[in-house]
Parts: sequence; C-alpha cells; structure tokens
Amino acid sequence: MVKNGSKAIIVSCSDEDTLTQAINYAVENGIAVMTFDSDAPNSKRFAFYGPDDLEMGKKLMNELAGLIDGKGKIAILGGNKTANNLQERVKGISQTAAEYPDIEIIGTYYHPETETNAIAVMNEVIKSTPDIKGLAMVGSWAFFGEKLKSIIEPGKIKIVAVDALPVQLEYIEKNYVQVLLGQPTFTWGE
Repeated sequence: MVKNGSKAIIVSCSDEDTLTQAINYAVENGIAVMTFDSDAPNSKRFAFYGPDDLEMGKKLMNELAGLIDGKGKIAILGGNKTANNLQERVKGISQTAAEYPDIEIIGTYYHPETETNAIAVMNEVIKSTPDIKGLAMVGSWAFFGEKLKSIIEPGKIKIVAVDALPVQLEYIEKNYVQVLLGQPTFTWGE
C-alpha cells in the first residue's frame, strides 16, 4: 500500500524471531513500522498498539476463579506457543492462579489458532479430566462456528475467553461461555 508517497506493509507472522527480522529489515530500508495486537518488543518498531496482555490474563483468571468459587481443576488453552501476546496472557493467568490455593491448573495446552484445533484440544482436556471445573482461553478460536455446540454442555464447565466478536456472542447468550473479554480489534488497523 502506498499513501501520500509513504510506504506501508502489513506482515503477519506467529514466530516472534521471524517477525522481528522482517520488521528490522523494513525499518532499515526506510519503512516506519508499528505493531498492533501482538508486539515484537525486540524489534525496531516505533510503537505498539494493543491490550496489556499480562493484565488480560490476570482478568481471565480472576473471572474464572469467581465462576468456580475459587476451587477446582482448570486448564489453560494457550493458542500458538510462540505468539508473544498469547504467552503474556498465559503468564497472567498462571501468576494470578497462585492467589487461589484451591485452584489447580492441570496444564497449558497449545494449539494452532483454528476452530477445529481449539475444539480438538478442548475435547481432549474435557475427556481426560472429567472433574474439570473451568477453561481459561487466551483466544476464542473455538467459537468461530457451530461445531463446539455438539462437544460441550452449556454451563457445565465454566469458560472465560478473550474476544467478543459478533459470531461468538451466541455462545454467551446460550451459556456455553460465561465471560468473553473483548478487544477493539476493528479499530487497530486504522
């Protein structure tokens, strides 16, 4: 994209090292780079715009703890293991879980960021831990379609997740998910 004689590029990459290299290459070649949503803090980008992902993770954990009365087994669905923003959310969840001695994190489960992969991991976790009380999800990939409705029973397992896109709101309305933390994603690219 070229606007008013300036150059702009959009790069999307889940590997932080590769992303940092791409950003640095662009900056070294005269292109100003700003990151949004997921930062590349070790790059030469001039700014980052997005949520405080560590705080978002803490909020996820506090919301889930309230839903399960501060006790029981939970799992973290972590999305892409190399995405900086998602790992900050996982870190926030884990740090805050330490404040709840009666909550046990049975594991952090990483998966490609697709509806099918997220649902497969959720299904595996639920089947392997029948007494699980909650899921802390750093992204709402499982709620991008209708498939999840045949996997879980509304309200049985408490779920908090990041994102509150229109397609996901039905999951709240029908009690499959109790909390969706929204982000202003539609304004980030402006």
